[in-house]
Amino acid sequence: WMVSDGVYLSTPDLIRLIALAMNRRARLIDVPPRILRILGTATILGSAMERLCGSFVVDITDTCRYFGWSPPFPVRSAIERTVSAYLRAKSP
Repeated sequence: WMVSDGVYLSTPDLIRLIALAMNRRARLIDVPPRILRILGTATILGSAMERLCGSFVVDITDTCRYFGWSPPFPVRSAIERTVSAYLRAKSP
């Protein structure tokens, strides 16, 4: 069974949401995925670059239908809660 929040986020979108929750600016450089894949192929980072540039979409339709389940929090709220817990645990 696959579980997700039902929202499809790109890696940059996820980074932006985390930065927003941390009250920071996301510092992203726009590099075409093709360039990253070429760099990955030329180095030992090939599989990491493929995961970074590739798409991982989870279809939760069957899970929701079978279990009568729906995501308990919107994705932005869940990220904010996660970041908040991380920051609390990190502070002395």
